[in-house]
Amino acid sequence: MSELHFRARAFASRHPARTGVRRVGTSRAGEELLLLSVGTPDTAPDTRHGPGVRARPDGHRDVLVVAGPHANERVGGATALRLAEHVVGERPLRGDGSHDVRWHFLLCLDPDGARVNEHGATGTDSATVAGTSRNTLLGYHRPFFRPPGKEQPEWAPSLTGNDGELLPESRALLTVIDEIRPFLQCSLHANDVGGSWVQLTRAVPGLPEPFAKSAADLGIPVEIGSIDTLYWPSPGPGVFVMPEPGVPERLASLQEDAARSTWYHPHRYGGMTAVVEAPMWASRLVDDCTPVPDPGPAVRGAALRLRRRGRRVAALLDRARPLVPVEHAPVLRGAEAAVEVCPGLADDWTRLSRAQAQARVPGPDAARVPAPGWAGLGAGATVVGGAAGGGRRPGAYGETGRGGTAYGDVAGGVAARGTRTAPGPRPYAGPGGAGARTGRGADGADGAGTGAGVPAPPALTAGHLASFAGVTWRIPLRAAAMLLGALDGVPGRAAGELRAELAGIVSAWCAAFECEFQTRWVPLDDQVRHQARTVLAVLDRVGHGRA
Repeated sequence: MSELHFRARAFASRHPARTGVRRVGTSRAGEELLLLSVGTPDTAPDTRHGPGVRARPDGHRDVLVVAGPHANERVGGATALRLAEHVVGERPLRGDGSHDVRWHFLLCLDPDGARVNEHGATGTDSATVAGTSRNTLLGYHRPFFRPPGKEQPEWAPSLTGNDGELLPESRALLTVIDEIRPFLQCSLHANDVGGSWVQLTRAVPGLPEPFAKSAADLGIPVEIGSIDTLYWPSPGPGVFVMPEPGVPERLASLQEDAARSTWYHPHRYGGMTAVVEAPMWASRLVDDCTPVPDPGPAVRGAALRLRRRGRRVAALLDRARPLVPVEHAPVLRGAEAAVEVCPGLADDWTRLSRAQAQARVPGPDAARVPAPGWAGLGAGATVVGGAAGGGRRPGAYGETGRGGTAYGDVAGGVAARGTRTAPGPRPYAGPGGAGARTGRGADGADGAGTGAGVPAPPALTAGHLASFAGVTWRIPLRAAAMLLGALDGVPGRAAGELRAELAGIVSAWCAAFECEFQTRWVPLDDQVRHQARTVLAVLDRVGHGRA
């Protein structure tokens, strides 16, 4: 955090005519929330006279980039500075061919959480003490911190529901949005193992192609089946459009509501938000678009594993709770929240497997499960599943016409998975199926085709099932790592025995996660380049009126 702020201020001092840094808020622990603004010389922010900025001239447009929205996602700050350098180094970027664009970078939305994630509950980097590189999955989880949803600045407004209860970080972000009224907000996220994807609050035509090209160039897989986007329309692999506000868009146990989060606040001013996810460790498993005729057993197996691993950590949590000192309470709350997710999510998956079974058509056609109906892939288009060494050719996702070719495996180096024939456009574009709906009966059971507003069970692929499997490791592993962190430095035999047991679990689960997913560390510079390219691709298409 300190280095990020130092670099931002140093950058602004090198370009005083076009840049400025100002404090836009204070975190719960007293950390400053800094906004770096970059504009053309005649629209540069004025920070000499307090928090205000110069009134923008007619036609001026603003972009807001939010870094560090989650405590454990560190790449965003580096991406923000890379984009700022790009803006200063290039000719003034234009949003629609005539209007200047001014950029604003909120350098870290959750600085308190970021510091705990860097240094652990005791203020000492446990990975450094243990001699473990942070570029390993074990090092990443020692220490690890991610607060509950109601303590995350982006999600908190959707969970508290009362302006008087807003976190100061949430209020600062909403105030910045009200002030600059961005036509585009980009939120920079990271995930541990898997691939990259983009979540949009409005459709951005033409985005899938440059997104796929960037991923292919850097050897980053495109995640086609994140559980966060299971029911969302998808114009192309890894690009998802949030359903309209009021339409259920998440599994029942995931209580966050995107429409009430900070992502939708720019809509008040005609704007939109793009959420860009980049992986720290890549896995080719998550971009496998091979259809799975009967995914039920795999989904039920994932539910069983998630429930079993969650229960194991829950039992240790019960033993640890009386030993955790009050100053480590935030880390303990994070562990409790992760444990609490497991049973509800497992139940969701069990219901999903039943809905999948009901939706399957019996007989000889049952094996021909349609793959995700990405809009724009014409009937007869062929998706190539990753010929060895040939996957670096970018696919024209969302642009392929009838009979064209799109490359489902966006980077080379894996064995060929064969080809499939993609269906033509479907009424409900993307992984959400063909427009049918499911609903919940009076007894709480899911039914099919009731018209209650919940999308039909998606046609699952091998990539979807890999994403499910990743969650069965990710959430219990985070819970165990945070519980271990909450016990750091706690004296006594009981605490020592629990630490030893938890350390063994974290180490074993990290190794198993890496082995199962054949992970490869994505260099930080590649994560940054991919996020920056994606932000610029969204700007180009939104700014030119194509969204």
